[in-house]
Amino acid sequence: MTQYDSIGSSYLVVGELLFKQMELAMVRRAIRPLLKPDATIVEFACGTGFYTQEILSWTTSTITSMDISPVMLDIASKNISAGGRGRVRFVLGDGTVLRSYAPDKSIGFFDCAFGGWFLNYAENRTELIAMFATIAHNLSHDGVFVGVVPHPTEDLIARRKAYSRSPLDRMWPRLEYIKEIDEGSGWSSRIHLDEDVSFVATHMKQSTYINHLCKLTRNYKFYG
Repeated sequence: MTQYDSIGSSYLVVGELLFKQMELAMVRRAIRPLLKPDATIVEFACGTGFYTQEILSWTTSTITSMDISPVMLDIASKNISAGGRGRVRFVLGDGTVLRSYAPDKSIGFFDCAFGGWFLNYAENRTELIAMFATIAHNLSHDGVFVGVVPHPTEDLIARRKAYSRSPLDRMWPRLEYIKEIDEGSGWSSRIHLDEDVSFVATHMKQSTYINHLCKLTRNYKFYG
């Protein structure tokens, strides 16, 4: 059972938060130019389908959306508009386990991969490497990946302090930094969406992402 099996539909509150609309605008700017009419798309950690529905509205292409939680997949499938249901395929899976999410199980099937709050569930560098391997396994040789992660920075101590004072201590979501991991590569944290809903994730340093990205590609860009 994953933490999201118990959170379930309570996670829908995230779509009502101001930060989510700001994040959505940045995702739209980054990914829409990459969505060719005939593109094949895979989405990692689709959750309740927030971005699944948005991506379907930005393209006429089909999308394969995976998540580790069967509860979340059930919610996502119900949240997709009638017009988009025929263009999305939901798959249960673990992003740290190497496998193809292509309909025919082939390698390098997808033109575009999206992971909105996917990489932040890597509890350490080993799991992060495994997630990048899964992404690469599914992308074509000239495929692209767009991901959303916590604020890219090197100074997580300063970030931790920032959440204890204004204005971040008055806004949702709030990050509670629990402990440092992997000799300083990041922090385990609890993300509070409101007073009642929270989940555990990892805030990696920007350099941690870059170091592992560079093993796959030299062509990357951070927005934030």
